[in-house]
Amino acid sequence: MGEVKIGIAKENAFHEPTVYYLWECPEYIKNEVWGELFQLEDNTNDITMFHCTWLEKLKEVCEKHNVKINLAQ
Repeated sequence: MGEVKIGIAKENAFHEPTVYYLWECPEYIKNEVWGELFQLEDNTNDITMFHCTWLEKLKEVCEKHNVKINLAQ
């Protein structure tokens, strides 16, 4: 179990979120969502921000593990 805490970092001209902060996230969620990228980069999983295109994958993984996503305002 656990919780993922995100916040809006950037919006486009239509006030739609384009970049999110990742404030809290269990390691196993990070690894499942972004694990392949870690293998390509420097093996660190220190994700602090992510593009909105990753939100759907994050939602899928969190739903699979019954983890709540908390969007801070």
